Amino acid sequence: LYPEGFDSRDIEVRMRLRLPEGWRAATSLARDGDENDWIAYEAVTLEDIVDSPILCGRYLKTIPLAASNGPMAYLHVAGSTESAVETDDAIREEFTRLMAEAYALFGGAPFDEYHFLLALSDDIPRIGLEHLRSSLNAEGERDLVDADKRKDGVAYLLPHELAHAWCGKWRRPEGMTTARFHEPLRTSQLWIYEGLDQYLGEVLMVRAG
Repeated sequence: LYPEGFDSRDIEVRMRLRLPEGWRAATSLARDGDENDWIAYEAVTLEDIVDSPILCGRYLKTIPLAASNGPMAYLHVAGSTESAVETDDAIREEFTRLMAEAYALFGGAPFDEYHFLLALSDDIPRIGLEHLRSSLNAEGERDLVDADKRKDGVAYLLPHELAHAWCGKWRRPEGMTTARFHEPLRTSQLWIYEGLDQYLGEVLMVRAG
C-alpha cells in the first residue's frame, strides 16, 4: 500500500526488521544501525525497497567475492540445515571468477555492490528473480555444496540472474518500466529482456568455468 498518484521513485521509505532469535538477514540494503531487537535500514525510494529482497535464516553464511576489476560482491547462503551452507574455497573461487567475467563482458557495473541471495531447501519452490543490486534464488538443500548438482542448477541460475542487472534492470526494454506498480508492463520486447539474458548467462557460466 502506498499513496495514490505518486511516482514510486519519489516516495521515501525507512524500513525496520525484527527476526526470530538466532536468525540473521542478508540484503543489498544498507543498514542504519540496530535498535533493541530491530534492524534498521537506510532510507531509500519505494522502487528500491520493492527491488531489494531480504534473505533470512538461522543458518546463513556470507561469502565475499572480491574480483579485482569491479565492485565487491557477496554470496549469501541460507540453508534448512547447517551442513547445507558448509561451503569450501572452490565455491568462492568459482563465483569470484563469475563476477570478474561479468565485469569484463559488460565493461563496468550499474551497482556499487552485488548480493546473491541463495536459499537452499528441499521444502520450498526453486526460483530465480533478478534485481539491480541482488538476485533472489532458491535451489535444493545440497545443490550448492554438491559439485555435480551445482553444475545442473546453481552454476547456470546465478550467472543468468546476475546478467539481468545489465540486461533488463539497468537497461530495460521500452514499456517494461512504469512509474507506479499497479500499471501493467508492456512486454512485447520480453524476448530481449529474457531471451538475450539467457544467452548472456550461458556465456558467463562457461567463461567462469
